[in-house]
Amino acid sequence: MKSYTTHWSFDRLEASRVLGVLANPHRLLVLGLLIDEEWDVGRLAKKLKLSQSALSQHLRILRDAHLVSTRRDGQMVYYSSTSPEILHILELLNDDFMPVEERKAVAG
Repeated sequence: MKSYTTHWSFDRLEASRVLGVLANPHRLLVLGLLIDEEWDVGRLAKKLKLSQSALSQHLRILRDAHLVSTRRDGQMVYYSSTSPEILHILELLNDDFMPVEERKAVAG
């Protein structure tokens, strides 16, 4: 069997940290929405049916991990994610964990 550990060039500690942040269904859903467009906390909380305080905790974790960015307009704070790495991870997860019915529909 071929050993891949000698060929890995990524920072395993950083990868573990990011994967730990992503290991939450709410944060995955938040990132999926933020990849497509900018959202304010109130609108995002309503869409996800989360309290603003719970959502703010998730956003803080994502922000601390540098997975989302913010833009302030007056008193409003808008969140987004433009990370190509996160988009790639979400696409991989979607491809691998898409419900069977959706896979069949996509395959035609």
